[in-house]
Amino acid sequence: MPKSHGKEKRAAKQKKRRQVRQKARAERVRSFRVPEGADLLASCGYDAEQSLPEGWLALPEQERLDRVARYHERALDPKRLPPSMQRHSGMHVGVENQLASGQPPQVGDALARLMRDGMSRHDAVHALGWVMTEHMRRAVEARRAVDNDAYLRDLEELTLPRWLEMAGVK
Repeated sequence: MPKSHGKEKRAAKQKKRRQVRQKARAERVRSFRVPEGADLLASCGYDAEQSLPEGWLALPEQERLDRVARYHERALDPKRLPPSMQRHSGMHVGVENQLASGQPPQVGDALARLMRDGMSRHDAVHALGWVMTEHMRRAVEARRAVDNDAYLRDLEELTLPRWLEMAGVK
């Protein structure tokens, strides 16, 4: 059966649009780069390397997501930006909300443990976010609620060596 030229054209158009969006994002990021040593908390309203700003939980959810996205766009090299800023910001906000509320307390304990092990706060938030989103993924696939006991157990067992093992780094 001959190939569909319509599908090829659509795929080419989608690829072109994706490239245009990526280029626009890179230009936007380049124009907003914060000079080294700048206060990202003051300029973005969020800094993954510092404690949360006062009143974090009082902010509207969209404002929290925007602050996290703005932080990443200003703090990271454009080549290192996550493929989906929306998803990445959602992961950060989920972890930061748990830290800010103190619920579950195992999240704060795991953050402190990972930082004692030598991780930066930002990397520790990523490790915590990976655990959180992995449990959410399993729950969605099984069409059931998150197994809270298993989530808390994984948080209690999370150390730098355990994280490196889970991330596939030897």
